Amino acid sequence: MYILDLPNELLQGIIISSIDTRGVKRGLRLKLVCKRINENFVPALYASQALDRFSARDVGRSWRVRNDRYGAGKLWHDYLVYRAIGETDPSVGRFVEIRQTAEALWARTSSSSGSIGEAGGDQQPRPRTLRDIVEGLCWVALENGTNYPGERQQWAKYTQEPLVETNAAVNLLCAAAYFNELSVATALLEKGQSTPVHETDLFPQAIEITAF
Repeated sequence: MYILDLPNELLQGIIISSIDTRGVKRGLRLKLVCKRINENFVPALYASQALDRFSARDVGRSWRVRNDRYGAGKLWHDYLVYRAIGETDPSVGRFVEIRQTAEALWARTSSSSGSIGEAGGDQQPRPRTLRDIVEGLCWVALENGTNYPGERQQWAKYTQEPLVETNAAVNLLCAAAYFNELSVATALLEKGQSTPVHETDLFPQAIEITAF
C-alpha cells in the first residue's frame, strides 16, 4: 500500500508527526508534495496544536489580516476559531475566554437554539449563531495580535508587563461594539461595569473597535 492510499485520518497522523519533528516552518513544505497532502495539511496542523507555540504577533499588528494576499490571516483566524471552540482549559491561551465572551453575547441577543457547531441555516442576520460570534471575535482578537497563542502571558500587549486581569464585562462590551449590539453596550455602560477605553489584552478597546 502506498502512503497516499491511506485514509485521511492516518495520513493526517503522519503529517502531525512530521510537524512535531520538523516544526511548523519546515512542515509547511509538505503542502508542496502533492494535492492530497496539501488538502490534509491544514486539518493536521490544527490538530497538532503546533501553532499554540508559534509566534503570530505580526499577523494582527503589521498585516491587514482580512485582505492579505497569501492567506496567513485566514489561516490564523480559522485556527483561533478551532481552538476557541474546542479548548476546555482556561489556562491555555485565551481560547476559553473568547468562547465565553461569545456565549455571553449570544445569551443576550438571540432566542434561537443553534449551537456553537452549527452554521447559519435559514436564520436571518439578527439571530446569528454562536459560531458566527466566535468567528467574529477571533478576527477582533487577531487585530490585537497574538504571540505564541497557547501561552496566556503572551497575549499581553507588552509581554514584559503583567497580563491585564480578565474582565468579562469589558470583553462583552468589546463584543457588543463589534457586532453593533447597542442595547447590550448601553446596559453595560449604564451599570458602570465597563467603559469604552477599558481593555484586557484580549481585544482592542471598544472605542477602537467601533471604528473597524
